[in-house]
This record gives sequence, structure tokens and C-alpha cells, in this order.
Amino acid sequence: LQEAATMARNIDGLFIELGTREGGSLQYIMDGIMDGDTEEGRTWNVVSVDPYGHIPYRYMDKEHRFNYTNDMKKRAMQNIYGYAIDKPINIITFPVTDEVFFEWCKDGVPVYDWNKGIKNEYAFVFLDAEHTVYVVLWELDWFLPKMLDGGVIVIDDMDFYSPEQIDLFVERCASFGMIEHWRGAK
Repeated sequence: LQEAATMARNIDGLFIELGTREGGSLQYIMDGIMDGDTEEGRTWNVVSVDPYGHIPYRYMDKEHRFNYTNDMKKRAMQNIYGYAIDKPINIITFPVTDEVFFEWCKDGVPVYDWNKGIKNEYAFVFLDAEHTVYVVLWELDWFLPKMLDGGVIVIDDMDFYSPEQIDLFVERCASFGMIEHWRGAK
């Protein structure tokens, strides 16, 4: 995950994780962004999307509650913002489902850094929300048209999917000119 974020660090787009949970992955993403010299005055915008609230999730085509409570959200946000202190990273959090995020931000994510603006292009996407084929394809369909050249998409837990399902993801990405760099743990 860190290596994938490093691959995208020089692309001027949003970095996003769907399914933040406790924030450990966002720390790896931030480490990847910071891997190397940083440009003077550059700030990376890192978006976190996770509703928390102990709501039901679809996981492996079954509904579960994973104890992603609002208390977990408080600890996660404390850890994420604490980790970003003294780094040129602007954390933007959305405590909502991916469906709500997609509706709210269909025209872009509000970004406030010296000026207000809207950004609707992505350098890095980490899909770690609901682990169903339908949802991953839907998320890819939303992000792929917004990906910048050289951008990176990471799909979590690929070992949960059959080879045919993985081929669907790869083909969907290829239809937008993205190529598979690696599969599985690296």
C-alpha cells in the first residue's frame, strides 16, 4: 500500500481511502506520500470515507456488523490527525457511506488550503469498503473516469475474489487505460 502511494505521490490529485476503519492504512498512504523529497509549498489532500456508527456492512455477500462504532471513529480520527501533524498533508474526512460520498462529491471534493476549491481528479484510490464484486465494480466505475494519468487504484483483499471476478476488475480498469502492476501481497 505504501509503495502504491509512493508511485502516485508526484501526481497532483486527491488521495482517497474508502473504508478507513482505525486509520492504519491511511498512515501507510501518508508514509508513501512522504517517501522522498517534498516540494516546497506542496500539500497533499488525503480523503477518508467511512461511516462508522456500527451499521451493517456487506462482506463476502453476507451482512455483518463489525463493531465499527462511533467510539472507534473518535480514536481513528485522533490517530489519523495526530499522524499527519507536521506533514504537508490536508486530511479531509467524510463519516458517511461511499454511496453518500459519491452523491455529495459527484462534482468534486471541497478543499480548503489557502483558498477554497473543488478537486475532482484522483491520483490514488484505495478501495477497502464493502468487499462484494458488485460494490467494487460500482466504485471503479465512479473513480476510473476521474483518475489522472499515472494514477493508482488499490483493491483490498483480492484473495477474497475468484480469478474470474478479479479479471472483471482488471478488465474494467484496462478499459480506462490502467494496467495491473501487481496482485496480492508484495
